[in-house]
Amino acid sequence: TTTDTTYGSPPISTIKLAVRDPESGLWTDHLGNAGADDANFGNFWMASAVDRGGYVYAVYSGYAHKGQPMHVWLQQSKDHGVTWTAPYAVDNALPGASGNDLFGWVAGGGKGVAVVSWYHTTASDKNATKIDWRVAVAQVRDLGTARPSVLWGYASDHSVHHGGICTLGIFCGILPGSSSDRTLLDFFKVTVMPDGSPAVVWSDNNRQDGDARTGVGFAKQSGGPSAWKSRP
Repeated sequence: TTTDTTYGSPPISTIKLAVRDPESGLWTDHLGNAGADDANFGNFWMASAVDRGGYVYAVYSGYAHKGQPMHVWLQQSKDHGVTWTAPYAVDNALPGASGNDLFGWVAGGGKGVAVVSWYHTTASDKNATKIDWRVAVAQVRDLGTARPSVLWGYASDHSVHHGGICTLGIFCGILPGSSSDRTLLDFFKVTVMPDGSPAVVWSDNNRQDGDARTGVGFAKQSGGPSAWKSRP
């Protein structure tokens, strides 16, 4: 249950992950993040991935308490999805660690390596009409320790979206305070290339190409450590 009805009643305040037993074929729900009464993680979408060592990762967006900014949260399981590390806000690695972060996606790298990408704005209100968003990407290691290692960068060289981002589906623009902008839809993916370079594809409706401002963005890491390596 939750006391936060900002985006309808009720929003998603608890994260659970379903795991299928290969022998019995049965699915079992395991708790990832119990969440506080005023948490809201109901922001499209949730993503999961497995690295080369068999570790499982879960990524989702939202705030841990009402009034806080939206973060992209990452968790890791070393026992096939049964138990999980505490939620870690990947976007806190960005300079200033302010603004809002949405649409987290994840890919598994080498053992213990997660590659996460998302939309980031420095604005305090994700629904504001005159704000800009860029695509951030990070390699995360040592998750579950006191000091995870995060190597990050911006995949986009310009603002890929100008305006708010609504994560409420058909309720966008209807619920009080929400943006009506759904133009980015949910087209966003990240992967690790054979050479170990993270690669990201995203919706870009702020790219100037003649008279057009719509398109698809793509970027691949051009330097730095391979995501296949457990140590950078």
